[in-house]
Amino acid sequence: MKPEFVKQMEGGYRLPEPSLIIGSALLDNEPLNDPRVQVALSVLNRHGLVAGATGTGKTKTLQVLAGQLSDAGTPVFVADVKGDLTGLTSPGDASNPKVQERCSQMAWDFKPAAHAVEFLSLSGKLGAQVRATVHSFGPVLLGKVMDLNETQTSILSLIFKYCDDNRMPLLDLADLRTTLQFLSSDAGKPILADYGGMSPASVGVLLRSLVNLEQAGADAFFGEPEFDVNDLLRTTLDGRGIVTLLATLALVVPGIIVFCGYSVAGQVAALEPLNSSTDALRRSWDLTKGFKGKAFVLWIVSFALLFVVVLGAGALGAAAGALAGGLDATVTVLIALVSLLIYPLITCVFTLLYYDLRVRKEGFDLEVLSSQLGSRSGP
Repeated sequence: MKPEFVKQMEGGYRLPEPSLIIGSALLDNEPLNDPRVQVALSVLNRHGLVAGATGTGKTKTLQVLAGQLSDAGTPVFVADVKGDLTGLTSPGDASNPKVQERCSQMAWDFKPAAHAVEFLSLSGKLGAQVRATVHSFGPVLLGKVMDLNETQTSILSLIFKYCDDNRMPLLDLADLRTTLQFLSSDAGKPILADYGGMSPASVGVLLRSLVNLEQAGADAFFGEPEFDVNDLLRTTLDGRGIVTLLATLALVVPGIIVFCGYSVAGQVAALEPLNSSTDALRRSWDLTKGFKGKAFVLWIVSFALLFVVVLGAGALGAAAGALAGGLDATVTVLIALVSLLIYPLITCVFTLLYYDLRVRKEGFDLEVLSSQLGSRSGP
């Protein structure tokens, strides 16, 4: 092995402090087992990135890091989207031929061991139920979840204010619904007058939104006992840190909804006189209300087109590179050129969506816009 490479590894990974071992460096398919590639415990409160193609060991790297942190007495919290890290609960198989081969290559003494793991779940189906009270959630965030407009959110804030003033904690959706029904009744209207009042139509919207939340299973999330962050900082009796795995598969769909809701935020920021990026996000969310499915279909089509075109460009680049003798460079350059053409096209698609939404929802006049643009470009 090259002395320069060994010297660089010695300088970078011969650490004088406690650390986590990630593996061995590799040069020309030959592993360097001393020193190991490692990271100091003192810097693990910083951001890191584990990247690689499918099957290169990203999940196994996370398991190794979480397991060693636990052994070092450090509690670990992992948002596990697909359940890939659940294997931490069981010891590995030392008799597996591939494991034995890898341990032989790395001169590694593999000792199978399970780790202390606790499973959490937002739905309660994949682990211990994570809960939060309606009061701690707050009216603004709850209004976003319920897809309310500013007027309806202000009424929600009014209800929270009334409960705070009267020391009535809102624990679950049933508490919120009962309070809303009382304040909108004849007995509650005199009380509500001190807070500004609310229209029957808005009350109806809020009640229907609450029913939709309950039908979606959100009532299981709101309530007591409430999640305590200190529960993530526990250790076992023998001093090992507990690994907490949160099943976040249920967040994928809400994440897609949010992503689609902000689909035209860039267009809004570029074409409308707003004060901040927050205003652009809020405006995009309002424009796409009722049309997020359409935005989702456009994203699917756009990414499918991008995938097909890039795949085709890669195949053509590979064929051309094989003939010219410069495979990697040719493929990279061709894919980059194709991407430069495709991404502006995707931007144009969502710009058209932006104008379509304004025409549908606001009666936006394209002829007026074209005359305004013409006047701007004039002398």
